[in-house]
Amino acid sequence: MATIQESFDTVELKIREVERSIVATKVPHPQYLADMRTHLSGYYSWMSGEKCELEIKKNRFFRDNRESFKSDKACESEWLATDEGELYTRMSYSLKGLEKLISSLRTQVETAQNEWKYA
Repeated sequence: MATIQESFDTVELKIREVERSIVATKVPHPQYLADMRTHLSGYYSWMSGEKCELEIKKNRFFRDNRESFKSDKACESEWLATDEGELYTRMSYSLKGLEKLISSLRTQVETAQNEWKYA
């Protein structure tokens, strides 16, 4: 069974493939865009669930180690320096990027539908 890190790396590669595919297609068909949006939404959903699991681990780390640090920020910084903390940070940024990409696809689908409708 793949680790969260391995699964995340695989999903990141698939997202990059989708991005390249979208850029390479000059006038994509609305159905193609809708399919890409569906795939990316699935990745977003999976990544959100995994990020939730990492958030729980972060909370447990905080609960178990907070007394060893002078501040909440110092404790959080220590956790973010762990492998799980780094993955959490990468997932956070990837999720923001996916939100923008999915929103862009929504706009492209609407535009393409109008173009195909009136062509």
